[in-house]
Amino acid sequence: MTQLMREVDEHGDGGPASERAAEDIRRLTSKTVEPSELLYAWESEGEEVLAFRLSLPDPPVVEDISYAELTTLVHRAMTHPVPTADGFAGSFGPYLDRWYAALLRRNCTRYRPQLFNRRRSPGGDWYDPSAEEIATAIRPRDS
Repeated sequence: MTQLMREVDEHGDGGPASERAAEDIRRLTSKTVEPSELLYAWESEGEEVLAFRLSLPDPPVVEDISYAELTTLVHRAMTHPVPTADGFAGSFGPYLDRWYAALLRRNCTRYRPQLFNRRRSPGGDWYDPSAEEIATAIRPRDS
């Protein structure tokens, strides 16, 4: 990654260096990353956060998820907590939001990212949906 950023600094974005880095990541992690996404993530969050996100395993399939567990997962996907602990958990815990969203996507067939967007009430006021509203909307019908 550091070599990629050196090459980007010298020759600009894109090109063979970005493609090589994306291919190396695919080979090492079995995750597909577009070169443009790689550069954007690097520039917006930094190399440590990018490495952390790439190191996370794919979310598991969960057979019997309770409504309370689902609500907790939705809440975690919705929030970007301020680090409260020292060390690794405090530094990287806030960057699990995308992983939780992927976990929901994988386990809830009715999951839609739009469910997390602001909504208009019948009275015309805008509001943010609660974790409970979203969990109710995406939970499997048989639970």
